[in-house]
Amino acid sequence: PIAAPVMPANVVASLSRAVESIARDVAADVNGLELGAGPVSSKRETLHTLDMTPSGKAVASLNIDVTSLRRNEALARNSVLIRANPTTVEYFGEDRWAASVSTLVTEKLESEFGAPVSGRGTVRLTGTILAFERLDTPEGTKGHVKLDAMLEGGARDGKAVPLLWKLYEASAPVGGNSASDVAKSLSCALEEVAASIAVDAGRIPPAPSSPGALAVHLYTLDMTPSGKARC
Repeated sequence: PIAAPVMPANVVASLSRAVESIARDVAADVNGLELGAGPVSSKRETLHTLDMTPSGKAVASLNIDVTSLRRNEALARNSVLIRANPTTVEYFGEDRWAASVSTLVTEKLESEFGAPVSGRGTVRLTGTILAFERLDTPEGTKGHVKLDAMLEGGARDGKAVPLLWKLYEASAPVGGNSASDVAKSLSCALEEVAASIAVDAGRIPPAPSSPGALAVHLYTLDMTPSGKARC
């Protein structure tokens, strides 16, 4: 309960007592555990990675820096995620990724884009990995990748210049029921995403030889009343 009057300090005090109550319950459950009572797993933990062999699909005319790409909080654990349906998430029991999802995705994209080429322009890929999972659908099981990404150019006044924002998404069929099959599928899906990013990077116009003020075009809406919205 919140003591009267209802004000921020009393709300905070009430929340503190609620958390203390939860902590007592957790401690009681932990103290009541029989740690030796659980079954011993006969299977050892298996670590998985992606196929880092370049597919040759992502031919970019610019260097693409992917080191700023980050995972969504839902992908914080290293377990191989299974989205059984839109509201249910599961994991393979003893299978883990050998590295964080951010590391795996950036290393795969780097292998697709290739090493930086001296003298060539560079764009930076920033954003969030929204999905990196096995997706079970009525049409079949797929490896599903989705990135909320932005391509940024060289800095002006200490700030990067946004060039293109886009949701990149790709899926590839999973050839079996194991986590290694999912890893192969996700590798293929990332190759398609890398190819799309490379195409978009190639459409970015070259930077001007001498920096100057960018042309700015201002727009407004048609403010003529349509007569449709009468209160």
